[in-house]
Amino acid sequence: MPSAEHTWDAVVVGSGFGGSITAARLAQSGLRVLILERGGWWHNMPGTLPPPGSPGRRSKNALRMLRGVHWATPHVARTVTVAHGGLYELHQFDKISCLVASGVGGGSLVYTDMQVRPPDAYFAAYPPEITAAEMSPHFDSVKRMLGAAPIADRSPRREAFEKALAMADLGPPHHPDLALHSDAPTATDPKAFTRSTLDRNYLPLATGCGAELRALSEVTAIGPHEGGWQIRYRDHAARRTYVESTTRLVLAAGTLGTLRLLFAGRDRHRTLPRLGRALGSRFNPNGDMATLLAGTPKDRGTRTEPTVTALLHRTLAEHTAITGAFGLPLNQFELPKAAARAIDRGTILFSMGSGTMSAQVAFDGHRLHIPEGRADDAHIYHELENDVVRLARGYGAKRIFVNAPFGARSDRAFTVHPLGGASIGTSPADGVVDHTGAVFGHPGLFIADGSILPCAPGTPPSMTIAALAERQSSFIAGYQPTSRKEQ
Repeated sequence: MPSAEHTWDAVVVGSGFGGSITAARLAQSGLRVLILERGGWWHNMPGTLPPPGSPGRRSKNALRMLRGVHWATPHVARTVTVAHGGLYELHQFDKISCLVASGVGGGSLVYTDMQVRPPDAYFAAYPPEITAAEMSPHFDSVKRMLGAAPIADRSPRREAFEKALAMADLGPPHHPDLALHSDAPTATDPKAFTRSTLDRNYLPLATGCGAELRALSEVTAIGPHEGGWQIRYRDHAARRTYVESTTRLVLAAGTLGTLRLLFAGRDRHRTLPRLGRALGSRFNPNGDMATLLAGTPKDRGTRTEPTVTALLHRTLAEHTAITGAFGLPLNQFELPKAAARAIDRGTILFSMGSGTMSAQVAFDGHRLHIPEGRADDAHIYHELENDVVRLARGYGAKRIFVNAPFGARSDRAFTVHPLGGASIGTSPADGVVDHTGAVFGHPGLFIADGSILPCAPGTPPSMTIAALAERQSSFIAGYQPTSRKEQ
């Protein structure tokens, strides 16, 4: 890789929960920080809805909300890019489909606003340096920064969910902290709130402390360079390729993005030769499962922002499981009247569970591959299905479609939370990074996203990723570069 014109103290790849928080804390410590984000800016929108005239405002432009689709199955290997500034990206593997976000702010642009701590027992899977007690102040920091708190709303969707929950005799509802902001302190209607996305809190903190953020800048290759790291990236706006160098390189490109860079560095570019067999192991889809209920009696508020204000939160043996009713942000589209009525008379349930799937991600030199599916975590999906069937009866639904969009009999899984593959461990034998997020065998290289989670929390993972980033940032800031010979 050619020499770079500029040297940074830290380059952060990605601006989701891990990247934004790491960049903010490193910039606060006085380091020169560059943030490279492959997606575009969405900060001038209410929630994730584009302003007038932007792609996706009307149904005829809805496809422009899609960044692209990647197929990596035994029969199809293809990538279709629709719009580099698109918000959503779909990855189709053999038995798992992953929908992820792309934009300044990462997953915070599209998530359900929930900030849920995993149970204390979850951290038994981590190195001994990371415990529930040690993580507690970092969770508190995230909660303060995002302004997360429960909302006492009485929306039709919440009332319908709580009624169905009571009729199903599944226990009392859980009201999670929500990362929402309102100029009216006494507001109780979710529609009066704005999503507390990362481009409204951590990223302004980072740039206010001197960090530079370059959107539509997609990193394509990384490698060691003179005691530090060199990054090649494509500026999609300028249609040019640039190179930067840095002392510290933090990969926070989301699980699939980070894994792709690591595998390519090890197997294609040969710049990360000391990445071991642990790379790609312990991947999991967080037990995600969508269920569609059709023919519910009244408008359940489906075509509203996807905030979940009440949950079924249970412990099933040693597993954590949650299910909530949420909406789709479809008010931005001009839907046919029949479609709008069908959506308004339906309910979407989304579940997560801390299953035991530990898939192995492979790389063929160009694409990631994941062979596992629902059958590899059958127990947790079976328990989740039992819960949603009981809830469906409480709703009085005429039809139920479990494991949407594939169906209950399919082995395919759908997830919006791909996790693992570059897991935290105690050594290169059982992990890719140590408890500080440092990649084993590659000084100055760190990871700060969902790929480092060693197992599924069974709750929305954003708060866990964020708290780990808060914890890791001080270690990354204190890193002392090695000589070129040591690398």
